Amino acid sequence: MLEAQVGTLPPVRGVADREGRVAVLFPYPEPRPSPARPASPPYPGGTSLQEQKWPVRLTVFYEPETPTPDIPDLRRTLDQLPAVASIEDGGTRPLGDEELRYGQELIVRSVVVTPAGSPP
Repeated sequence: MLEAQVGTLPPVRGVADREGRVAVLFPYPEPRPSPARPASPPYPGGTSLQEQKWPVRLTVFYEPETPTPDIPDLRRTLDQLPAVASIEDGGTRPLGDEELRYGQELIVRSVVVTPAGSPP
């Protein structure tokens, strides 16, 4: 299971399929307000919508179940403990804080998940 917290919005969760793919859908946060403009130009501009970006905190929850059931138990799925997750993109970095930019999907690939308390 993957939890995403975007900006100050409440966290949302998505559940992975058998292949480990998960989609988490959420609305964009409110854009940052632009500064008040004086009555006539020239005036300084604020951040355009296309330049807006928000922090996204990703948390993975995982406890392996053997054998893997054909139909997962929803209560067990939602009660999983946080796991250790890292992204392998030529190196390894912890999964955690990403950045969402307006008008772009946030896609995270090559995530390696280890149950909490497991040896590295």
